[in-house]
Amino acid sequence: MDPRHGEAGAPALKLECASDVLLFRSVEDAVAAATEEGDVVALVAAGGAGSALIHSGRAALSRPGVTLTTLGFDLSDESGEGDAGGAASAPSSAGPRSAGTERATLSHETPRPYESTVSVSAPRCRVVGLTIRHSSPSVANNYALHVEEAAASSASSDDRDLARISECDVASASGTALGLDSAARVSRSRLASNSRFGAAAFAPGPPRTTLLGCELVGGGRKGVKGDVGSGGSGGLLVRGGDVEVRGCILSGDPFAMRLVDGTGIVSGCVVKGRVEEGVAWEGEVVV
Repeated sequence: MDPRHGEAGAPALKLECASDVLLFRSVEDAVAAATEEGDVVALVAAGGAGSALIHSGRAALSRPGVTLTTLGFDLSDESGEGDAGGAASAPSSAGPRSAGTERATLSHETPRPYESTVSVSAPRCRVVGLTIRHSSPSVANNYALHVEEAAASSASSDDRDLARISECDVASASGTALGLDSAARVSRSRLASNSRFGAAAFAPGPPRTTLLGCELVGGGRKGVKGDVGSGGSGGLLVRGGDVEVRGCILSGDPFAMRLVDGTGIVSGCVVKGRVEEGVAWEGEVVV
């Protein structure tokens, strides 16, 4: 998707090349045209003279197997398995690695409530190699990137059906960076909020949500009436979910990790802050 070619709503331009490539004038148009398993929506990272581009809009991934990424980003290795760390060693760093290409930025800032920048409501979708920014007023259900409950409704218990998020830098100025109402596999990403949670997971397994080699940052409020998880903000909130956290760095105020009526397995993590427990975390936490 290249915003340099006119206004939103104009017909797509088809480029003559070895494979079918369509050029769209808005993120919404490009995502709406991605209807088949394996379709890729790629955002351009730079404009004229190499200047950075910020794409304004929302991406709603509602068809199975669609990928949202940066044009030219290497999609061959986005599992995060090799960099997730283990129980015996804590990571010296976590979050996105350099991938040889600049990440495109998708931003949605609005006075309307409950509007995510990216939402996923179908199985097997991927969000890879993007910078995602968000601001939308509301207390709960306010996410920069939201994996919706509907993403699991047509999926099996096989983790191959899970949404996959990797090599992303996700931040919300008003809410939670990543909201998981369906299980997902998240790797080598930075999830940050200065007002709510880096990530909030509510999806029970199987399959479970996995966070591999990520940095989770949250905080800024002590909690308000109606807040998700009955008070507070922090790096990771698990409420009724089933989550494995491996090789991550977590920080937050008033807590780095909070588990409420769910299952949390931790290995090889650095936790900079309080660990609050409703049900005990399993595994070793490196502080």
